[in-house]
Amino acid sequence: MSSEGTSSSPTNNAHKPKSEFIKQETIHREKWLSLEKITYKDPRGKIRTWETVERTTKPQRPGVADGLVDSEETVAEAAIRELKEETGYVGTITSISPVTVMDSGMSASTLNLVFVQVDGDDTVNQRPVPNLDEGEFIEVIHAPLHELKQKLDAYSEAGDLVDSRVYTYAATLHQCQHKGEDMDLEQQKGLYKK
Repeated sequence: MSSEGTSSSPTNNAHKPKSEFIKQETIHREKWLSLEKITYKDPRGKIRTWETVERTTKPQRPGVADGLVDSEETVAEAAIRELKEETGYVGTITSISPVTVMDSGMSASTLNLVFVQVDGDDTVNQRPVPNLDEGEFIEVIHAPLHELKQKLDAYSEAGDLVDSRVYTYAATLHQCQHKGEDMDLEQQKGLYKK
């Protein structure tokens, strides 16, 4: 769903303004990584640039609410702040993972996974409004947990890249839902075919 509470799917987002790709330039390229400069027009028509590091074999894209921990805040405070800024929701932290890495071969970045429970019945979460930074265009998407993997598969089939953290979470939920079923190996493999 969008922040207004309407259903969102890969097929009914044609009316939403999107960023328009203009060009991509390689600033520097080595065997495994390249530094790229992407020029695009944002949904408001402003020309912007973005620098990104890409694997020369396959591009990667971010996909979950995340942000940096400011020097004066804790991981928990940063997580609650980012949740509110990027989705409009307010929640309660249930757990925080130890420090983990995304791709130690690509960067020295570390992250903590912060698990938050959002009370959808709380009036503050009834019609959440994100407080996005200038140049951020984030769409909040809702899906029942039992349909999350199928929804992500639909986005992937529509040509969207899905963040591996989100997909891993969805695939794990899907496996747990089918844990008691008597599936042979071929059926299990079929769970992950497009």
